[in-house]
Formats: sequence, structure tokens, C-alpha cells
Amino acid sequence: MQRLQFSAVRSGDYNVDIKQIWLIFREHGKAVGSFQITGDNARNGEAYIESHITYNAMLSLIENAKSETLTTGKPSHIVFGGHYEMPMNAGSGTYTLANNGNLLIIPRIHEKEKYLIPHLLGDTHQGEAARCEGNTNAKTQDGTSQTAELYTPEQAWNKLDKPLVALNANYFDVRPQLNNTTWQSNLCSVPLGIYYDNIAQGPTHGTHNEPNQFFAGPNYFINNNNEQIALDALFWVLDQTSRIDIYYSKKVSDPAIELYANELSLSGYHFIAISGSGLPVRGLTPLPTPDSGDSETTRLAMGADDNNSLIYIFQGGSYREGISRNDLHHLYYGLSIAQSMELDGGGSAALALKADEFTVRGDTRPDSSCNEAGLWCSLITQPDGKHRPVPSWIGLAINNLAIGQ
Repeated sequence: MQRLQFSAVRSGDYNVDIKQIWLIFREHGKAVGSFQITGDNARNGEAYIESHITYNAMLSLIENAKSETLTTGKPSHIVFGGHYEMPMNAGSGTYTLANNGNLLIIPRIHEKEKYLIPHLLGDTHQGEAARCEGNTNAKTQDGTSQTAELYTPEQAWNKLDKPLVALNANYFDVRPQLNNTTWQSNLCSVPLGIYYDNIAQGPTHGTHNEPNQFFAGPNYFINNNNEQIALDALFWVLDQTSRIDIYYSKKVSDPAIELYANELSLSGYHFIAISGSGLPVRGLTPLPTPDSGDSETTRLAMGADDNNSLIYIFQGGSYREGISRNDLHHLYYGLSIAQSMELDGGGSAALALKADEFTVRGDTRPDSSCNEAGLWCSLITQPDGKHRPVPSWIGLAINNLAIGQ
């Protein structure tokens, strides 16, 4: 007798063709009963999906966080979940997405003193970092050596000298390894695409890739079917011309990316370069795309505003019913960020950050999924309830020293 209202993934008006009605009644979170109607005789009607917080209200919350971050220099952590839904702008219309997630807004520079310095977790091939080099099974059938050790968010955060935030970077090689072993059993893999850091002051003194200094493994995305797919590249150039640029591959193993990296290196620039799916291009590209872009899962992305004053990092979505790459593009488009890049998708997409260094807005920050004091890690979305270790990590640290000193 009245409009049906219920929380769902997207808000707005819909025509509804009901195949099944299943109500579960809960008391203090525990199921105490259910009611179900099924059958071939579909019921047709209209329904309204109501967002708790409107799209404009969420944008206003984000704009206020951005202004305060620019003024105070303290990063913001916007928590999506509960009544605080993700604001999405598809160009043709807006919607909100009801899912758990995190948006970090971090100043790249504040009052011309504090620089946000990126460092990659490089494989030094020494000590414990030589474990995979000594594992004869850590190879794929085509002979690709899986020399990079895998680390959980907490492990990576510590190895990166406890930066402001650590997040996993590139997609990584998940192909079967020799003698019926896998990356999960050997805890060995390699980042896919460019993975390069020449900032010697970093925790691992940059990257140490062999034989190509810019690539630790294949320079393209490759899946279990040995299908090769182009990867894009994000270059974060420091020094006086600090900026973030995204280069889109025109084909698999596009030589333009390595040529640009070599040009920067020969010119003496300090920079990092990582790979992923550049937005919006890869969000609009039909299959095949890296890492199932049309699936709704956990995703991780990074982008900068036009003048590179703020860095926006997003991590969120559940493993089975999360967000698509198009959703990710719509989020950044709504934030007026022209270019961003998805760094990973699935259960490995994770964040680790210094808990007290961020101003929290939106929903209540969930309990940390890591145990270390002072460290907050994002919710685990892996079905087995454990953090998935990966070989490629980027740490962002606030540093008062100029690059090169």
C-alpha cells in the first residue's frame, strides 16, 4: 500500500520484476526467522531504493575534508559504510553506492615544506629477501622466475619504515609454478608491468630489478590462461617539477613506457613508476582487460588533482559484491579528477596507515584488521578471512627533507 523502501547498491527509481522474495528477520544481528516466496509467477511493480545520505551531501562532506586538509596539512580519511554511501558520477547521471570503503585525501605538499615522498618496496635479493631466489620451484612453466617475496599489509608497512600509508601497488603474477606449487604455497611472485624506484634514500634503497631495471617480471598483465593484456603506467616524478602522470599503453608491451622511464632516469629525475589500469580508458575498454574490470569486487586506486596538490587513494568494496572498474571511474570523475589508476582488484587490495595521523569523517572507522599498535589496516575481504600477501607495495611518507639531500 506504500512505496517499498530498502537499502541497496544504487539509489533511484526502478522498475522491478520480482522473481523471489526472501525476508530474514534478525534480533541483535542473529537470524530469528524468515519468510520466502518463490515461483515462476513473477510479480511486477515499482520500488524506490533510498540512499541514507544524498549524493550532494556526500560531495559536500568530501569538499569540506579537502578544504581542511589543504589548510591544516593533516590528511583526511573518509569512511564509507552505514549511512555514508560512495558518490558516483557517470556523466549522464549520479548515484550512490552502498558498500564499505575508504577514501584518503593526502596533501602532496603543505606550506612548501612537507613533501609526500613515495617509496616502493624493492626486492634487495639479500638476506631474507633472497628466499625466493633460492626456491627452485618458484618459476612458471615459461621459465619466468618468481623472485619477489610476498608480504601482508602489516609486514609491508614495517619494511617501508612505517610510512603514513602503505598500499599494494601492481597486479602480480598468479600463474601456477613448478612441481604443483603456486604463489600461495611458495609466497613468491613478481609485480606485473613497470615497478621502479630510483630514490636511494628509501627503505630498500629503491628497486633492484634484474635484468631490466624497470621491470621485475613480465611488462604486461598475464593470467592463468597465459593471455597477455596491456598495462598502463603511473609516473610520480619528484624534484622541483613534482607531478603525477598516467601513460596509457596502446598495445601489449608498449615500448613508450620504458622509453619515457629511461628518459627520466638519464635526465637525473627521482621518480617511481607503477602499473595498473588507467581510468577512464580501461574502465571503458571491452574485455579482455586486466583483472576482470567488469566484476564487482574490492578495488584500489590512486589519483591526483589537476595541480597535484592532493593525492586521492580509494580502497573498498567487498570481494563478491563490490564495485566495478566503471564505478571506480565514476567515483574519481565525481571528485573532478581527470586521470586515476586502479592498482589492484580483489582480495589483495588493501591499505595500512598510521591510525592517528588522519582526521576521520563519515562512518565510524572499523576495527583494524592488523594487530600492531598505531597501525590501522582495512577490512579483510578475502573469503578465507586472512590478509593476502603480495610482492608490490608503495609507501607514502611525509618528509621535510628535499629530495637529493
